[in-house]
Amino acid sequence: MRNLYFFALLAGLLLPAGGWGQPGFNQAYDYGYPRNQFYKILVVNDTVVAYGLARQDTSPSQQCLFVARLDSSGQQIDHRLICHPDGWPYAADMLWSSISATTDGGYALTAFTFSTYDGMMVKLRADLSVEFIRVFRDSVNLVEFYRFVVERPNGYLLTGDVQRPNFQLQPFIRKVDKTGETEWFMYVGDEALYDNFPGIDTRGDTLLLVGGQIDGDITLPENTSPRIMLFDMHEEDILYEQVLSGREGDYFISGRFVEDMGFIAQGLKLTSTQPLNRYLPFVLRADTNWNIQNTLYGTTIPNSGPFLRQIIPMTDSTLLAVGQQASANPNVEVGSYGWLWAFSSSADSLWELKMYAPLANGPNSGHYLGGVGRLSSGNLIAGGYASSLGNVYPWLVKITPDGCVDDLWCAPVVSAAPEPAYAVPALEVRVYPNPASGWVQLELPFL
Repeated sequence: MRNLYFFALLAGLLLPAGGWGQPGFNQAYDYGYPRNQFYKILVVNDTVVAYGLARQDTSPSQQCLFVARLDSSGQQIDHRLICHPDGWPYAADMLWSSISATTDGGYALTAFTFSTYDGMMVKLRADLSVEFIRVFRDSVNLVEFYRFVVERPNGYLLTGDVQRPNFQLQPFIRKVDKTGETEWFMYVGDEALYDNFPGIDTRGDTLLLVGGQIDGDITLPENTSPRIMLFDMHEEDILYEQVLSGREGDYFISGRFVEDMGFIAQGLKLTSTQPLNRYLPFVLRADTNWNIQNTLYGTTIPNSGPFLRQIIPMTDSTLLAVGQQASANPNVEVGSYGWLWAFSSSADSLWELKMYAPLANGPNSGHYLGGVGRLSSGNLIAGGYASSLGNVYPWLVKITPDGCVDDLWCAPVVSAAPEPAYAVPALEVRVYPNPASGWVQLELPFL
C-alpha cells in the first residue's frame, strides 16, 4: 500500500478544542501539579470521576494519587491529591489500577505503595475526602497488583494477582469488610504457572467474570492461552472455569457480560516473536455455554503495540472499547493515538477512531485512553493522558455513539475484518494536525 498526500488550506474547518460545542469535545487539562494525569474514569449521574497520579507542586514533589471530578461538558468541579503521610510515593497505573462508585456516594480505588511494596485500597467519601486507606501487608510475595474492587452488601471484593517467590504471577480474590479489614483471602490457579486476572465484570450481586491468561513458561509467549472464570461472590466459590484451547499465543485484557449471559472479551493475539513480540488486538463473542461464536481482529502496525483498556456498552447491542495505537509514521505524526473502537454485541466492527489531544504535539508525543463512561444522553466520555514536550496532561474526549466529536469533525472508519490470517493494514483517512487553524495534511489510502 502507498499513501497519496493532499494538502489543503482548511482554516476554520478544524476548530481549537476550546471552540468546540456540544455534543463533543477534545480537551487537555493542567491542574498545576507536575505530571498530572488520568488513568481511569467513571461516569456517575453525568459527573465524570477521573483517577490517576500527580506530584505535589512543592519540593520534593511527592507522587500522590489524584482524583478529579468534571461535569458532562468537561468543566472542572473539584479534585484531590491523596499522599502518603510519611512522604513515600503512591503508585497507580492504567494496566492494573481501578476505581468504582460505592452506594454511599463515595468511591473505592486500588493502588500501590512503594514504602512496603504492597497493594492497597482507598475509600473516598462523596466529597473526595479519605475515609480510610488499607495497605495489605504481604511478607511472602514480591509484588501485588490489585486490579479491581467491587462493593458487596457487607464489604468489598478485590481481585488481582501477586508475584510469588518463584517469580510467577498467581491470581487472588480478597474479601474485606466495610472498613477494609480482610475477612478471607484465596489464591486461584496454579502457583507454578504464570497466570493473571487483568479484566473482570459483575452481574448483579452474585456473579464475577474474570478474564486473563495462563502460561506455563513466561519466556515463551506463544504458550500463553486465554482463560475465563465465573466466580459466585455469594457462595465464595468458582462456578466455571475454561482455558480456551486452540488459541495459543492469545490472552485476555478485559471482558464483560452481554445481555444473554454470554460474554465479550478483548485481548491480544501473538503474531510474531522475531525480532520482537508483535500482537494483534481482537474482540471475541461467546454464547451462554461460553463457546466462541465470532472473533474480530483489528489492525497492527510494525514495531508498535495496539492496546485496548476497557469495554462498555453504548446501547443494548453495541459496545465501545478504548485504548491506544501507535502511528504509522511517528517521524511526522504523533507517536501514539488515543484509540476508540466500536463493535456490535456479536463482535462485528462498526467504526474506529484515532485521536490526539489539542497540544503542541510532535513525533515523540503520546496519547493514551484508559477508561470510558456513558452519559444519560447516550454520548460517551473517554479519558486518559497525553504527553507533549516532556510534560504530561490529563485528557478527556467526548463523542457521540457514532464516533463524532462535532458536526465538522466526524470521520470514523471501519478498519477491522473477521478472522484474518495476518495483520491487515487499515484503510483510513487521516487529517493532521488536529485541531489546526492553518494548513493541514490530508492523507488518503491509495492502492
